Amino acid sequence: MIKKFFKGLWISFLFMASLALVLYCLMAYYYRNGFSYGTYINGVYCTGKTIEEVNNELLRNIGNYQGLTVTDINGKSYTVSAQDVGLKYDFTKNLRKFYYDQMPILWGENIIFGNRNNNFSPSITYDKEAFDEYVYNLPFFRHIPDKDRIVRINRTTNNGYELINMRLDVLNEEYATELITEYFSSFKDNLDLYKEGCYRNLSMTTEMMDCIDLYKKVDAFQDRNIVYHFGEDTETIGRAVASTFIMTDESGKFVLDENNELVLDRDKLDAYVDYLAEKYDTYDTERLFKSTDGRWVTITGGNYGNKLDVDAEKQYLYDAFINGFNEDHEPKYVHEAPIKGKNDLGDTYIEIDLTKQRMYYYKDGVCEVATDVVTGCTANGHSTIRGTYAIYNHRQNTFLIGPDYRSYVRYWLGIYKGYGIHDASWRSKFGGEIYKTAGSHGCVNTPYENIKKMWEIVEDGTPVVLFY
Repeated sequence: MIKKFFKGLWISFLFMASLALVLYCLMAYYYRNGFSYGTYINGVYCTGKTIEEVNNELLRNIGNYQGLTVTDINGKSYTVSAQDVGLKYDFTKNLRKFYYDQMPILWGENIIFGNRNNNFSPSITYDKEAFDEYVYNLPFFRHIPDKDRIVRINRTTNNGYELINMRLDVLNEEYATELITEYFSSFKDNLDLYKEGCYRNLSMTTEMMDCIDLYKKVDAFQDRNIVYHFGEDTETIGRAVASTFIMTDESGKFVLDENNELVLDRDKLDAYVDYLAEKYDTYDTERLFKSTDGRWVTITGGNYGNKLDVDAEKQYLYDAFINGFNEDHEPKYVHEAPIKGKNDLGDTYIEIDLTKQRMYYYKDGVCEVATDVVTGCTANGHSTIRGTYAIYNHRQNTFLIGPDYRSYVRYWLGIYKGYGIHDASWRSKFGGEIYKTAGSHGCVNTPYENIKKMWEIVEDGTPVVLFY
């Protein structure tokens, strides 16, 4: 009985073993066209899959690689385009080698020893010549030998003197090229050259260090922000202007005093103030004026305008540099108008066209009064004054007295000394050519209603422009 039992048990074992062996062989046969049980490649489950299937899935995981973005030390980025260099990549070669190295009959090893996870890089091809040329011409590659990297002070137009130190933050171009190639070939998206340690500082000579010390003095001198205000106009003395006040010799080298300090060039500073006066002085100068009829008229004469106190401003500017001032500055004048700047007339003024015998009063750019007038008689030498003046007073119910006349007027606006704008009750007509033979003694005769209106709304200090 016991013998029978063991015999049956042995037959069952042989049957089960045979069945297991058959199943194992069947699985080995199944894996002959695919990867073995428990195979992972780059994190992708590959069991039973063909080389082509695994290759396609791995390519999908990489995605559509656009290229590598390289960032330099200044934060500027440049892209090495995969498309421009014809980049192509494929895992087939490595997959095929791995596939043929596997033995389907040994698929069971993974059950015993665990899953296999293998990491493969794809085989890549691209136009190496196009790639190398593009990388070589990236803007941050200077291709300057270390021995030729200089330190010097350079004069610029807009920012004064600047220090050119080509020995700081120098790119290790050979190492950077290697990294760019490596990152591109590994399908990485970004490379920060600074973070990857591609920059270094080169050693400097004593002469170079002296140049840097001198620049510190230059930079402190030109570090100015003095803003001149001329009404709505401004002139800023910043680095560009301040740098011109540093004295240099004929060869362009900085002049140093006995204390080894920079010297202020007083002549250039004075010349700058003279330039401001020439640009913004309107008193006793020619001015261009656009008349109501659209003409551009050159106006000379008069007592209206601004004239800079150049002596005071030269002293101010000298003191500002000696003491290191940085401020907004309202200049001083020897002659001053209510409005400063090149357009010192503003939008409120009286225009008197002596040829057309017309007068206009503009308030904030709007013509409030337009009227015919009669000005000084040219036949007897009583022509009305020309130039730019300002209303200096208002009088009402007064007499105008001269050698041969005494005339009562209701409204008077003084222009200059005895010249003014007033009503003329003795006239019935205005405008035309009356002024040539029957004009005034020099005043501007105006119809009553118009002078009344002007007298009420025109303020003292309002500019008056008279021209032929």
